[in-house]
This record gives sequence, C-alpha cells and structure tokens, in this order.
Amino acid sequence: MSTKKPTLPLVGMRVLDLSYVFAVPYMAGLLSDLGAEVIKIEAPHKLDQTRGRAFGPYLDNDPAQDPWNRSGIFYVVNRGKRSLAMDMSTPEGQRIFKELVAKSDIVLDNYTPRVMRKWGLHYDELRKIKPSLI
Repeated sequence: MSTKKPTLPLVGMRVLDLSYVFAVPYMAGLLSDLGAEVIKIEAPHKLDQTRGRAFGPYLDNDPAQDPWNRSGIFYVVNRGKRSLAMDMSTPEGQRIFKELVAKSDIVLDNYTPRVMRKWGLHYDELRKIKPSLI
C-alpha cells in the first residue's frame, strides 16, 4: 500500500480571477478543483452580480444580516477560492495587482476589452511583469 498522497495536477499554480457572473468564475472554480490557488478579486463598490437574489436562493433560504455573502450560486461558482476586495481603478489597487501578477501564472477576466487597457493592465503590459503569464 502506497503512503504517498495523490497530487492534483494544478497544485502550485496561482490564478487571479477578475471575472464576474457565471461562465469564467465557474471555469476558475474548476481550476481550483484541480488544485490551483485561485484568488477572486472584486471591487468593493461593484461586487459580483451572483451575490444578489436574482441568481438564486440564499443559503438556508435566509439572507441574514449580510445577504451579499449568502448567495448559493456565488458559492457554487467561486468554491475553493480566496477572496480579495480591491479597487483596480486606483493606483494603489493597480500596484497591488501588479505585485500579485508577478507571483501568478494565469489572469482571468471577462471585462469589456477597454477596461484592462484603460488601467494599463492589458495582456501585453502584464507579460512585461511576468513573461510566462497566461
């Protein structure tokens, strides 16, 4: 009998997840299932829309005092992720994001193309920080 624990294929990879709603957050959840460290980044003034009632029931059907933290669908698509609230439109937020990019393997976002470009954080700029970035 082997005493060696099985290793998930993406252990050691870090993913920065800037995505919202369903498709890309769900994909990032799958990466987490496969062992990647996934950090979901949300703007404090614009939380993921799946945190709201429109995307399904609250946990235990109880919104409690913090309904934005009780959305069942939010927990399904964001399972296994770490969470960071950060305003990417500010110089401080962009500085912190760049520090994270330097230590990450993948950046996911589903913003319109103008958003990351406006912040100077589009793919060509991020590759200057981390050439192997996906």
